[in-house]
Amino acid sequence: MSSPSRAASTPLIPELEDLRRQFQAIRKDAEALTSGMSDQQFNWRPAPGRWSIAECFHHLVRSGERDLDAISGGIERGRAEGLLSQGPFRHGFLGTWFAGSVEPPAKIRLKAPKNIAPASDHTVSTLTPTLLAIQDRLIQALSKANGLDLARIKVASPVPLLKLDLTQRFSLVAGHERRHLYQAKQVKSAM
Repeated sequence: MSSPSRAASTPLIPELEDLRRQFQAIRKDAEALTSGMSDQQFNWRPAPGRWSIAECFHHLVRSGERDLDAISGGIERGRAEGLLSQGPFRHGFLGTWFAGSVEPPAKIRLKAPKNIAPASDHTVSTLTPTLLAIQDRLIQALSKANGLDLARIKVASPVPLLKLDLTQRFSLVAGHERRHLYQAKQVKSAM
């Protein structure tokens, strides 16, 4: 069995490399979106009941922490059980469809659960680096997942009773982040 540090230094398999590029692009987009932005602009809402850019970011931080817990648990379990493979992997239809269903623009709008609903009134200088750190941790998790059987390791999804494999869970996170960055961009263009 390869050690986690060895897995981190090995080049990522193509499936994980693609996800790494996605998280790096999300990180870059989030930085660009808030560059030069005041706290007032960051917290501005386009209409009552609509989220500000700050609320979009706070939601992504709260959901990102939850997602990282699920992903990290799956990675640790996969290593402990010796579920290793370099692929190629076959992913189930339902999980792949679900991960793709959150891509922007939103086709279905759902109310955020209370445990990941955003709070308002944040500073750009505090919340943006926190979101960027989530991206860095997701990229680190990709390295830790490298060499594992991504299709056999199942983790909880935000939907009760639906389990996703590791690739699907990472893809769900990336799609969800793009969805709320798209929403934040719409807010910025409405200013």
